[in-house]
Amino acid sequence: MIKVDTKDAIRELEALQKTHSRGDINQAMVRAIRHTLQKTKTEANRVIRETYKIPVSQANKAMNVRVLRASSTQGPAGALMASSSRTPLAAFRPTMTTSSGVWMQPTNKGFMAAKAKRVRRVQSTTMQIEIIRGKRMAIRSAFFLPSSPRAVVMARGVYAANRDFQWRHRRISPSGMDMPIDALSSVSVFKAVTTEKAQLRISKGIGQAYEQRFLHEMARLSASVTN
Repeated sequence: MIKVDTKDAIRELEALQKTHSRGDINQAMVRAIRHTLQKTKTEANRVIRETYKIPVSQANKAMNVRVLRASSTQGPAGALMASSSRTPLAAFRPTMTTSSGVWMQPTNKGFMAAKAKRVRRVQSTTMQIEIIRGKRMAIRSAFFLPSSPRAVVMARGVYAANRDFQWRHRRISPSGMDMPIDALSSVSVFKAVTTEKAQLRISKGIGQAYEQRFLHEMARLSASVTN
């Protein structure tokens, strides 16, 4: 979670209280906080995707800006919140080729796409995925959920309480559905954005950006009053 603290800015800009009402100042602060956090969200998305191949839409959906208006005891405040829910593996757009030579990969919007791949011989039917940029890996026993328009990566096994996946490489049922199976997932946006490297990048200059935007909003309010 990235916060915008307004105390220092107000302390430095106390002179504004002599010419503007508390309501005007709070309004400018709310606008400045929202604008600063939206820019911070964009930077957070960029920083995440430098390391992980999480799609822009997935990261945006997992982060939201929260602005709290002034109360009787404190001024406005804001925070950039990130979801701790793990990212579905299908979001990383893994690929696999069936034994009959059909190449499969989720689309950017999360739907399944398949096309015949003309090859003399299918080299491997193992799913291939790149979660960390530049590190492509194979996930044995993983498969796309059959007959599902939305892309879902499944595997035989279940997640344990510590979120480690307990793989089951042998069938229990000789035919039909072989339970249990579970949808695979990976790093959450919260975890990706709260690494030390990410926090340093995202937090850099946030105070100065907020202060500049606050002064800009105050100037806009002054101009509207003058006009």
